[in-house]
This record gives sequence, structure tokens and C-alpha cells, in this order.
Amino acid sequence: MASGESKNLTDKHLYLFEVLVKNIDIKEDLLIGSEKEMIKNPIRVRIIYPDFYDVEIDEVKDCKSIHLPEPEQVKCHSKMSRGSSGKDRVKKTKLPEEAMYVRKTSLHSQKAGFSCLFPMQPVEMLAKLNASSLYFLVYGNAGKDEPSKIIGQAKVDIRKNFIDSVHYASTTSDFPTTANLATSCKIENVFKDITGKIEVYIRLSCFGKFIISMFNMLNGDRNPKDKKKVEQNKTPSECQI
Repeated sequence: MASGESKNLTDKHLYLFEVLVKNIDIKEDLLIGSEKEMIKNPIRVRIIYPDFYDVEIDEVKDCKSIHLPEPEQVKCHSKMSRGSSGKDRVKKTKLPEEAMYVRKTSLHSQKAGFSCLFPMQPVEMLAKLNASSLYFLVYGNAGKDEPSKIIGQAKVDIRKNFIDSVHYASTTSDFPTTANLATSCKIENVFKDITGKIEVYIRLSCFGKFIISMFNMLNGDRNPKDKKKVEQNKTPSECQI
């Protein structure tokens, strides 16, 4: 590895990490009576990225818990009714899994997420991306005086595209790079039963030295060493002006 490339990996760069929960579907047939009542309340999602403790993206901080707004609608897709026609019967059998979900649609999905802006060495960022997946813990709010009940956990592997983006941003200081991931993944309980699915959007923007360079240019301080040389080379008459 060239010395210049090695230095780029050890210098701190600026990153913007964003996570958005777009939608949650819960399997109604796996919930008992009290749990079915529980999901009528807003569902809470906790985002955990274990190796990001130093930038406080973890389950301990309340501000990182996502409280989805009141749902626009709660659709309980029950099994085929007795009065349905043969044509409807064929249509419904094409999507048997959809009949088992309770959909929680957010009115303002952009509020169901968080973003974090932080500096980090690219070499450290690469190590963290390689080490762990991103986890979503899904809770149902039973009531004010009752504890929240965990419905399940979802895991998203964000490594491949994000690692490539960090690598590219480390080799250039001209432009920022962005990696996006929009995915739907299953929610599993402690018994590994699939209790639902969650749709998420994740983005990592790698600014490298781009933002810092822009600030330096605005401040007229592109290179302190060059500025010192200019001051030393000034004539006495130039210094008096």
C-alpha cells in the first residue's frame, strides 16, 4: 500500500449514516389475543449497530428509539371469507403470506428514522463494517403501565456496497460518495419463528476530506505551510500595506 493511500485511511473523514424504517408487517396468526390488541398501538423500533458505540448508535440511548407515528391504517388481512367468489379465491391463494400480516403504515415515514454525522478514520470504519450487521428490534407497546413486548429482531447485512463506498472515498478527495440500501427483511422471535417483516432504507455518505477542504477554501487557508512561506517571502513594503 502506498504511503499516500495509507495516510488517507488513517486520517479522519466525515460520514453521514442514515436509517429509515419505511414499513412494518406483523404476522397476525402468531400473536395471542392480548398481543393483537398491543399492535393497535404504535410500534417501537430500536436500531442497534454494536460496533458504533463510540458514536452512540446503540440501544441504550432513548433518542435512537424510533416511535412510529399513528398508523394511517391498520389492515388485518383475514383468511378468505365464506362469501368470496371463485375468482377472488384464486387471487387470494396467489399471496397466502399476505393474509397473515398486520400492516403498520406510517403517516410520516421520514420521521421514523435517524441520522448521525461523525468523523472517523476510514480504516476504523472498514473494520466496523466488516465486524457486524445492523439490527432492528421491534417492540409492541402494550400500554402505559405495561412493559413493552419484543415482537422480534431483524438483521441487515450492510457490508458489501458500503465497504466499496468507503474505499472509494478514501482514494479521492474531490467528490463525496454515497451507498444506499433499500431492503425488506424478516423479523424473527427468540424461537426463530418469522413474526413479520420490516422495510428499511439505509444510506452511508462518505465525504472524505471533501467537506474539510471546502471549509479550508472558504477560510482562505488551503495549506497552512504554503501560507507561512508566502508570509516569509513578502518584502518589507508589502508587509506594511
